[in-house]
Amino acid sequence: MVDQITLTQTVQCHNDKVWTLAWHPSGKFLATASSDKLIKIWAQNDTTAEFQLQSTLEGAHTRTIRSLSWKPHCQVGSLVLASSSFDATACLWMQEGDNDFEPYQTLEGHENEVKCISWSPSGSYVATCSRDKSIWIFEEDDGEVCEYACMGVLSGHSQDVKFVKWHPHRDQLFSASYDDTLKAWSYENSVDEWVCKYTIRGHESTVWSFDFDPTGNYLVSCSEDKTWIVWNVTETDYKKLCQVKDTHFRAIYTVSWSPQVTMENKHRIATAGSDN
Repeated sequence: MVDQITLTQTVQCHNDKVWTLAWHPSGKFLATASSDKLIKIWAQNDTTAEFQLQSTLEGAHTRTIRSLSWKPHCQVGSLVLASSSFDATACLWMQEGDNDFEPYQTLEGHENEVKCISWSPSGSYVATCSRDKSIWIFEEDDGEVCEYACMGVLSGHSQDVKFVKWHPHRDQLFSASYDDTLKAWSYENSVDEWVCKYTIRGHESTVWSFDFDPTGNYLVSCSEDKTWIVWNVTETDYKKLCQVKDTHFRAIYTVSWSPQVTMENKHRIATAGSDN
């Protein structure tokens, strides 16, 4: 149980709004991105335990960088980071040496701002979503390590797609949209394409974000309607378990499910919104 939270470090990292940050799974690296069109990689000093600027990534995007995602299963020295931007592109960056990251592939196709980017748990797929209402899925080329090609364009949402995230234990993608719904997508060998397995309905306004519990059996979503909902999700169906109201008096923009349970074997869910 956490008795006290202490601020350990503050850094002035960008010259404009910081939109997103992402911990590397090892906990030794933190990536930040901003409206200044820069990505910065911060590495933990083994002696002081403080995070120091390791590298600045620039030149790949011409507008605000909105989302970051680390590729899983990569070793230090060959890390891969994905970024998405309001310039309608996504970029893959590869670590070269100890400190340098270089852009090695631009993922294009969206017609408008790319709101979110997410790696699958296997690292074989990377998904992007956009204001153009579409989701693009890119697959790693069997012949070229870390080279990705589009294998599917998903167009089931009727409005902006705000957020995408893969199921933690299988290559099934979930998306959230301005059309008040979430959708679950899977690859079907019989038709050789990605299909919507089901649409989750229950919110009365934009679904801004969602997260999974550690098992992947449960999903929590948050919305402009000032509520958050816990769902039981499977590969083919879903069930609404509970809807929580009156914890926020304005839109809820983000939600996170703790990977650890408490000493009383209870789960923790954190939410944040425009009520500050």
